[in-house]
Amino acid sequence: MSNGNPTLISYLNNANPTITNSGKKFDYINFFFKWSKNKKDLISNFFLKMYFIIKKGSNLGGVSTICIPTCYASSYNLNAACTYYTVKACDSFSSLANGNTANYNYLVQANPGVTGSNLSIGSTICIPSCLYSQYATNAACTYYTVKPCDTYSSLTNGNTQLQSYLTANNPGITGTSLTAGSQICIPSCYYSQYNLNSQCASYTVKPCDSFSR
Repeated sequence: MSNGNPTLISYLNNANPTITNSGKKFDYINFFFKWSKNKKDLISNFFLKMYFIIKKGSNLGGVSTICIPTCYASSYNLNAACTYYTVKACDSFSSLANGNTANYNYLVQANPGVTGSNLSIGSTICIPSCLYSQYATNAACTYYTVKPCDTYSSLTNGNTQLQSYLTANNPGITGTSLTAGSQICIPSCYYSQYNLNSQCASYTVKPCDSFSR
């Protein structure tokens, strides 16, 4: 939130005196040694002190709201905890969280007002950055290896709705010029509706046939 700015961090600490770090993080471990002038005192007085300086607010798990000083609000990066993800066809909070209740709840908290079971294809949602790798961002995909002559139109039998799903799930790919052998993402929940053999002409193999003959 403060991009590491110590002044802005201090403002947050001062504005939120009752918030303590729920996951104590040791930022510094300082060792102090006392040395005496003679060997006897050295043995009897030598001791070790360990000081733990706990960074307050390094982990705000379990805290729902905090106070941000109004006059400095514009200085804080309120989206620092977000990695924005573009919704694919068949995505939902449940599929993205892959059944993990805690990760599902984090999505709900990070996206107020968004219905996790009815996400708009092409919209963006906030996935908590520190947990991003735990989310199944390809859960909505069943990957298909492109055959020669395949196009979005042939794979969907001309169904424009199904074509739009392919376009949304495969940004940067031109549906009229697919590369044979490459892979594309077909929305898992609509997979059975795609015609994956549309560009195949069936041929009955004869004795001695081979791909190279």
